[in-house]
Amino acid sequence: MAALVLPGEARPFCGGSLINDRYVMTAAHCVVGTRPQDTRVILGKHELRRNSSTDLLLELSEVKTHPLFSTIFLWYDYALLKLATPLDLPIGGNLIAPVCLPYRIPYVREPAVAAGWGTTEGGQQPERLRAVRLRTVSSLVCGLLNPVTLARTMLCATGRLIAGGADTCSGDSGGPLTVRARWQPGRRMLLGLTSWGIGCALPLAPGVYAKVPAALDWIVRNTPDARYC
Repeated sequence: MAALVLPGEARPFCGGSLINDRYVMTAAHCVVGTRPQDTRVILGKHELRRNSSTDLLLELSEVKTHPLFSTIFLWYDYALLKLATPLDLPIGGNLIAPVCLPYRIPYVREPAVAAGWGTTEGGQQPERLRAVRLRTVSSLVCGLLNPVTLARTMLCATGRLIAGGADTCSGDSGGPLTVRARWQPGRRMLLGLTSWGIGCALPLAPGVYAKVPAALDWIVRNTPDARYC
């Protein structure tokens, strides 16, 4: 899990995921129009008020947003943040390690986990990194429930579709939605990036994520100098 912060600040404005030794992936709407010097990345952080030996503050050398990203409809909500210095991974006995890229297979009703520092039920940003267990929702069902037409670059997930109560929220944008790597025991795959939703944790309103499998070609083409898990 990566935290995106402003220079000199400690509270994340968005999340991200380390996908290899040189790049963090996040949502394009988090960084569109920004320069590398406008953002810092913190890896290994779990508590906002307390620094730990695992906290790693990193500068960026490049910000790449997907060329088809739409600020209106949030299509192609993908961005790659190139670290100024490549990492020697894993770090701290696997405390900092990259998440794997997903397979090009269907993920329907797949158990998933979303993480971030987004607001909770009381509207406050938590002091500790939070995670929530979700399950992916089919594009057909999600399309019927959403007033906005879903693009092929989007997927949906929810904790409880009918009752609501489990979801990502404001401040979680760009953070990871991960699933178990079926053929790599103990590893997680980055299935989605928190993108948008109708409210937070409402009944019949699953969260919408940028679908990482739909961007694999773009990711690989723009990270030729990286080493993946």
